[in-house]
Order: sequence, then C-alpha cells, then structure tokens
Amino acid sequence: MVIKQKRRAHKLDEPILHENHKRPVTRREFLGAGLVSGSAMVLGDTLLMGLMANPAFAATPESCGLNINGAGKIPFIAFDLGGGANMTGSNVLVGGPLGQMDLLSTAGYNKLGLPGDMAPGAVEATPTATSNGDHTDTSFGLAFHSDSAFLRGMLAVTSPATRANTNGCVIPARSDNDTGNNPHNPMYLINMCGARGQLLELIGSQSAVSGARSMAPANSINLKYQPTKVDRASDVTGLVDTGGLVGLLSQ
Repeated sequence: MVIKQKRRAHKLDEPILHENHKRPVTRREFLGAGLVSGSAMVLGDTLLMGLMANPAFAATPESCGLNINGAGKIPFIAFDLGGGANMTGSNVLVGGPLGQMDLLSTAGYNKLGLPGDMAPGAVEATPTATSNGDHTDTSFGLAFHSDSAFLRGMLAVTSPATRANTNGCVIPARSDNDTGNNPHNPMYLINMCGARGQLLELIGSQSAVSGARSMAPANSINLKYQPTKVDRASDVTGLVDTGGLVGLLSQ
C-alpha cells in the first residue's frame, strides 16, 4: 500500500526547497528558491519623457465656432440600430492612418465582410452613376462603398446641391454581436463638444441614462445633462412650465 503524504503549505517568506534538487549555490538558484530578492528598473529615452511631459488640450467650444447657448449649430440625431448593422466597410469606408482613402489590403477589407472582388481600390465591372469606378463613392464627402445600402437610400432622397454641401466622419469601434450592452451612444460626448440645446440640453426617446436603448461610455456620462424623454407630443407639454419655450418661439 502506498501512503501519499499531504503537501505542507509554505509560509509567506519561507524559501522553496525541492526534495529531489540540490541546495542552491549560485545567485540565480538563490533567486529561484526565493532566498534572496531581485530588483528591476525601467529606462526611457528622453524623447519618451518629452512626449509624456507635453500636455495636449482640446479646443474650447467657442474656438471651433459653436455657440454654446443653443443657436448656430447643426442638429444632431443618433440612431440606435436594433439588431446591428455592418457599418464600416460594407457601408462607410475605413482606411489607414491617412484617412478613409488610405485603403486597406484585400485581407483587411475581407475581415470587414467584403469579398476580394468588391474591395475598395479594385476596378468595378459595372460602376454606378456616382461611383469613382473603384468601389468607392464620395458624393457626400464622406467616402462610402459604392454598393452601400445606406448610400443608395441617401442618394434617392437628396439633390446634387445637398450632397455637395454634406460631409461626415467615421469612428470605428469594436462591439459585441447583437446586444444593447455596447457602450457606443455618443450623446454625452457630443454635448461635451458644445452641441447643446437651448431649451433642453439633450433629448432622447427612452427614459434611460443614455436616452436610448444603447449604453453611453461610462466616462462620458454627466447626469446633469441626462437626456429628457421626448417621443410624442404629450412629452412636450410640460416644457411650457419652464418659461423657456415662450421665449424660444418668440424669436
């Protein structure tokens, strides 16, 4: 019969001595057994220190032409896509460090759901009326894939003059599939940039912290400006009591 001995627990500062190993004699062996302590340090180049010591500041809302009292701004609407949508690649193009038209490799666009024969930069066999001929379309300033369903809908309801005065940007973000837990709601971030309503700071369609179904990034939330739910006419009637509605409508 074999009797197995129970392993004895070592004390916090007790060295580890192996039963079938010789006792440590070199410094490395002493370190491995915990009989002596080691030390380490991190060195950085002066360039790195210079970068870390140079703070950057965001431009104030006034300096970028935004009137923070509620006038003179472009209206902003955020859409929650229930069920998800493949925005980057199949609809709005993304590129490398130089921007949208700094095209990715075929393998890169393949990861965004585009087959090789539809990758931006490849010659189109049957280009659309507004396409650049290489699976890209810049009719709205913002570059779209020429086969984008978003683009087709926008082209169907806008005039060439409207498109010429339109632009946009794309901010890629990684998300989980088909869930409301993706913290991508931008309302508080837009508010931080100075886009604030004159009567209400923000409005939303649901009584939620973000004002919608999606979540806002935790570090952007400012409960002082939590969106007010407005999704029907009756939600607006209470705004008369603020005294601000009459002044706004009289302008």
